[in-house]
Amino acid sequence: MSYPTIDLTGTWQLRQTTEKKSIPAQIPGDNYSALLENEVIPDPYFAENEALVQWVADEDWTYERSFTVPKDLLAAKAVILNFDSVDTVAKLFLNDKEVASMDDQFKRYRFDVKAFLKAGANKIRLDFRAARKAGEDVEKTLIAKPPHQGWYCSVPTLNLIRKTQCSAGWDWGISLPSTGMTGKVYLEGVDQVTLEHLYDVQVHKKNSCDVTFFAELNPIESAPIGSKVTVEFAFNGEKKKATGVVPRVGNIVVSAKFTVKNPELWFPNGFGEQPLYPVQVTCDGQVITQQIGLKDLKVVNEKDEIGFSMVFQVNGVKIFAKGADWIPCDAMPQRHTPERYEQLLTSVVAANMNMVRVWGGGKFEEDAFYETCDRLGILVWHDNMFACAIYPDQPHFLQNVYDEIVYQIKRLRHHACIGLWCGDNELIGSVNSAGDNRKLRDEWLVLYDRLNQTVSRAVTAADDTHIFWPSSPCAGPNNFSDNWTADADGDMHYWAVWHGGATFNEYYKVKPRFCSEFGFQSFSSIQTVRTFADKKDYNVFCPVFDRHQKCGLPANSKIVGMFGNYFRLPNTFEGILYLSQIQQGLAIKTGVEYWHSLRPRCMGTIFWQLNDNWPVASWSSLEYSGRWKSLHYMAKRFYAPVQAVAYRTQAENPMEMFFISDLAKKVEATITATLIKSDDGKKVVEKKFIVKADRMGSISLDIPDFYHDEKARKGLATNECFLQIKVSAKDEDGKKYDYSDVVYLNTWKAYDLPEAKVAIESVKKTATGEYQLTISTDKPAHFAWLAVENDPDAVFQDNAMLLLPGKTTIALKTAKAYTEAQLKKELSIVHLRQTY
Repeated sequence: MSYPTIDLTGTWQLRQTTEKKSIPAQIPGDNYSALLENEVIPDPYFAENEALVQWVADEDWTYERSFTVPKDLLAAKAVILNFDSVDTVAKLFLNDKEVASMDDQFKRYRFDVKAFLKAGANKIRLDFRAARKAGEDVEKTLIAKPPHQGWYCSVPTLNLIRKTQCSAGWDWGISLPSTGMTGKVYLEGVDQVTLEHLYDVQVHKKNSCDVTFFAELNPIESAPIGSKVTVEFAFNGEKKKATGVVPRVGNIVVSAKFTVKNPELWFPNGFGEQPLYPVQVTCDGQVITQQIGLKDLKVVNEKDEIGFSMVFQVNGVKIFAKGADWIPCDAMPQRHTPERYEQLLTSVVAANMNMVRVWGGGKFEEDAFYETCDRLGILVWHDNMFACAIYPDQPHFLQNVYDEIVYQIKRLRHHACIGLWCGDNELIGSVNSAGDNRKLRDEWLVLYDRLNQTVSRAVTAADDTHIFWPSSPCAGPNNFSDNWTADADGDMHYWAVWHGGATFNEYYKVKPRFCSEFGFQSFSSIQTVRTFADKKDYNVFCPVFDRHQKCGLPANSKIVGMFGNYFRLPNTFEGILYLSQIQQGLAIKTGVEYWHSLRPRCMGTIFWQLNDNWPVASWSSLEYSGRWKSLHYMAKRFYAPVQAVAYRTQAENPMEMFFISDLAKKVEATITATLIKSDDGKKVVEKKFIVKADRMGSISLDIPDFYHDEKARKGLATNECFLQIKVSAKDEDGKKYDYSDVVYLNTWKAYDLPEAKVAIESVKKTATGEYQLTISTDKPAHFAWLAVENDPDAVFQDNAMLLLPGKTTIALKTAKAYTEAQLKKELSIVHLRQTY
């Protein structure tokens, strides 16, 4: 029988638990969003307002609302109240009677509340304990007390409760430890079971794929033992029924097998299409609908002559993973919307990426995130939600951990985008932070081992179709080696350049198998700065900029200080912002190009980080608004599927050049390396290469040593010329690929760059809805940077680019509608020489 479902999302009332006055609040949503919408607090993202809203985290909060229950709902044998996510420690009341307690943001809670309901008007209330108080409550009960969460976290005991770890601040994040609910909240009537999960196992064969679906059911308390439950599966044009029996203890799992002939396989971005097959299961009036991709994925972690490999292999193709680390897209969870996911993830594929790593200090994302990754072909390296800390071994805490992971992985494992499950982020490093204190290290190691064993058991119980990678970084399953400095095994986090203060050449000193974290900071663009700072605060060392720098006060000095190694100091505030982003892009470009050329030794680079959760100086390639930084445009080039790179690993070493193809197809390419005078843009010498590649890989090319050979430079000094590399390629199917980049033979400060006169000559709207910009310059303009003032979604065909004398045409995509005159007024362009 089918019963009405009562949707409890929408408008609730929010108040401090000790107060009577309330304000409207949206669910899904959080208390900071509600307080801001009702003008109780100022915008925490503006200026130094973060300090003015910290009182919110110290208060207990209550959400409540009324709702109507129809009589026919109470005819069901059980009425289930569902919460997808409650953040975090709360007591539930219905009609002023206590129902249950909740204390894990990552668990789904379902309660049979029929006994608490009545026909007609009802009231629901959740009393939330402040995260700081909840953590302190737990700490008082512990025998082995872990150290507090990092210095950047405003709630020191946040590692003692199961809540988004970065919500109280990180070294890029604002402190807004929110309270609220996300996902679905509803009442539903059932007679036998709740439909908990739907997941599948695929067996790939030649020209076919066997897909077995598993439906997991939880019998209600009154369901008779031995009674039968019917489940219907619908997939690929077929329907099948299966019967389960209510056991004495535990859940019911029923399955149905389907065979897909000549399956359309799902591939990551750049390697094929992303077809998705709908599947639906129904039982006891409940429905789960999914879309799955058919793929055969393995993570190859094998012993070789170097150490232990790390390679993602999809449908037999070994993928070079190209991507960035994902953090929660906003500090206010109410803003985690499908539109926001679409904006950011579309930019991922536009930059030729095929992977994101969901970082362990964040959250299990909303359904729309994974659905978008499925559709766009983005593989997801998925951490479990532990980061940079030691966690307690309290039995209740570990049981929560086990339950949350089993739930989340069963919820998510069907998604085609899932690549692996990782145990945590950098917890081994936290253990090692005990240093020479052997007693303390041993105690922390025991705590870590108990947690990691729990995580391992939960992942294995929930999904045996994806590899469990115990930690990041590490060498692989059951191999907890030091992967901060060792580069022969598994994945590596390499922070010698930013945290260690080394120059970009330090990237040439390691040869990782897979680098899943490395990064360099930049400031936000002037367009973003205008959203959080008044003009009087346009100084990167003022208090407002200190507030919007979470990596400690020396961090802004690190950005500016690194200029001295490579650039002349900008003479304007806007110039400093611009140059910081150029510098950031060049830092990551240095590492990625070198490591990419080492394939197959190195088979993946995921830089830190993709996005911001508020406007801040950080390692991101996308600003909080979604605006592309220079790094993201450079990533589009250094992650291109076909490219050529040139570098020298040490000052005394000769130039090396490599042709790189990430295509699983034969490719024929023409590579043109042109030495160009830096003052007038005239060609000095040109060398062409014809390359035929039968497979993806890296091919060494015989390039003159332009760094050291003055004859090859035709007598020019290294600061009087630069090398432009262009690639024109075609694969076996006739698809064409073009690539262009520049190699400088000296530091940029060593060049006497010409004062180029650059102008946007015209703006034309094309029949496709794009805009075509014609740009002119009389002399070479380096790192020319285009921006649309009030349009963070505007994406240019290229940017941070070299403009040679003459006219260049650049395409612009944006969802905004402009007249040609309006857009021209909004456009600006700057280049390196203009900054000093």
